[in-house]
Amino acid sequence: MIRNTLFAGVGLVVISGMPAVAAPVYTITDLGTLGGSFSMATAINNAGQVVGYSATAGGEQHATLWQGGSITDLGTLGGSNSVAYAINDAGQVAGFFLDADGRPRAALWNGGAITDLGTLGGWVGTARAINDAGQVVGYSFPAEGPYRATLWDGGTITGFEPLGGGASFAQAINDTGQIAGYSYNIDGNNRATLWEGGTITDLGTLGGSNSLANAINDAGQAVGVSLDVDGISRATLWNGGSVTDLGTLGGSSGAAQAINNAGQVVGFSLNVGGEQRATLWESGLAIDLGSLIDPVFNWRLVSAVGINESGQIVGYGFIGDSYVKAFLLTPIVDTNPGTIPEPATLALFGLGFAGLGLVRRRRAV
Repeated sequence: MIRNTLFAGVGLVVISGMPAVAAPVYTITDLGTLGGSFSMATAINNAGQVVGYSATAGGEQHATLWQGGSITDLGTLGGSNSVAYAINDAGQVAGFFLDADGRPRAALWNGGAITDLGTLGGWVGTARAINDAGQVVGYSFPAEGPYRATLWDGGTITGFEPLGGGASFAQAINDTGQIAGYSYNIDGNNRATLWEGGTITDLGTLGGSNSLANAINDAGQAVGVSLDVDGISRATLWNGGSVTDLGTLGGSSGAAQAINNAGQVVGFSLNVGGEQRATLWESGLAIDLGSLIDPVFNWRLVSAVGINESGQIVGYGFIGDSYVKAFLLTPIVDTNPGTIPEPATLALFGLGFAGLGLVRRRRAV
């Protein structure tokens, strides 16, 4: 009897009396472009709507919505380029557009309308995340600088101080209103930061000087990247005061980009050959997502950047020698589940822990 088995995100076909062999766990969809050469996915909601950005036929870069096989150009407000970073379950999209003077402005796309969310008094702002209540976070430039983590909520704009000095940047907000990102401490280092109810918390590092949080789920689990004692960037989970190195695919470095409420984490890490690969962390395992799709499609998955509660994953990679393309991974439903294989069986697939490496602090847009 042949039966599909799912363990820690790894699909196996188990044949009685025979060795286990890998079976595809996900279908993969090329999300396409707006007529140009490349596309990048950045987030997915629980309805399966995906956002990001794509090259147009005219060579511009526009915020993009993918849903049900269709591609929508979300447009700009006067400038040439825009980027969508986040989408909530109501279909509201947050990101930025360049104005007529080429300055980035925080934007909300809602029902076909584009809104300039404004700033803390300066000219520049970027929205990075939105929760189901429509609260948007990101960063903007006050009249006298530097950047401040910013919350846009029902017409009110609130800035958040850093841990010690310099700038602060909000990257994520959950449905309870917790905000995660990074800010400078008194030593001038970037530290993963949590803002909650007027309290600011340094989430800590893996022993190194710097860290940043990219995402937070409704349980308050945050993920991102931290330098370890050797100065190497490692995919990191912050949970209830603990800081955990999530491991790698055998290489030195990587970063966690997103987490869902089930605690599944996605991002990228280096493999033993030093190549960057889209990675799923689940139940203590670091898993190469490219190994979970049918190789006939010839995809090289570079990074996973979003995951919803159904386990659908978005990211970007290459098909053969193509330009970078946005992809959607959808779990293959197991209609005839079998037993969980022994750990020794899993070892046949080269799964395990490893170390992640050097990720530079992303530049504020």
